[in-house]
Amino acid sequence: MTSLNNSSPPLDPIPPEGAAPGDQRDHFRLQVAGTDLVFRSLTTDDPMPTGRDLVRLAGLKPIEEHVVLQILPSGDLEGLRLNETVDLRATGVEQFIIARTDRSYYLHLVDDQVEWPASLINGLTLKRLGKQNVESVAVFLVRDTDADAEIDDHEYVNLAQAGIERFYFRPIAKLVSIIVNKHPVKIEKGERSGLEIKQASIAQGVPIKPDFVLSLHKEGGQTKIIGDSDRVKVHEGQRFTAVADDDKS
Repeated sequence: MTSLNNSSPPLDPIPPEGAAPGDQRDHFRLQVAGTDLVFRSLTTDDPMPTGRDLVRLAGLKPIEEHVVLQILPSGDLEGLRLNETVDLRATGVEQFIIARTDRSYYLHLVDDQVEWPASLINGLTLKRLGKQNVESVAVFLVRDTDADAEIDDHEYVNLAQAGIERFYFRPIAKLVSIIVNKHPVKIEKGERSGLEIKQASIAQGVPIKPDFVLSLHKEGGQTKIIGDSDRVKVHEGQRFTAVADDDKS
């Protein structure tokens, strides 16, 4: 299990300090999110709802195809069966993740193994799961046969593939190192045009010219031509090739 953080503002706890099972409140607040970890507030008059009740309260159907995870006070995630009850009478506002799935998936996040109720997960959710400041760290996927891959906030990783995916965090650097014609080139992180990449390469001694054709190397041996005005989000370790345009005399 691992701890998570979400961007929702905390709610003021409504029960009195040390609320006992016999308290007389007629409604109980909770927060529910999907796999995007964007929480919304709900209320119920049942102090001991089941997982099935929570799915119904969230307005999700079919109920039997959803999985409920409770976020414990420690921040850990714990599965809640559809026929299992949860006590909402404790101090604070309980939080739950509810997702439609027929199975759970696992991943390694830094040093923790995490159960996740969906086959896909994106970089932003991984940062929230890891209690990270989403603006100050980058997420990387460990790859055994290639350089580790940086995962953008809205880029998804498929957890249904063979093996357990492993992720870790790094502080975001202002400059990243890319490879152009086998030469390392430092360039400012973020979206850069094809011309900016070539200009940075030339300034750092790569023997190319501004009118060379630039290509980005992608997974599976594929390449994509990047025009001078085309923009690409540069990452650490990305590989580019720049060659003379044979069509020019």
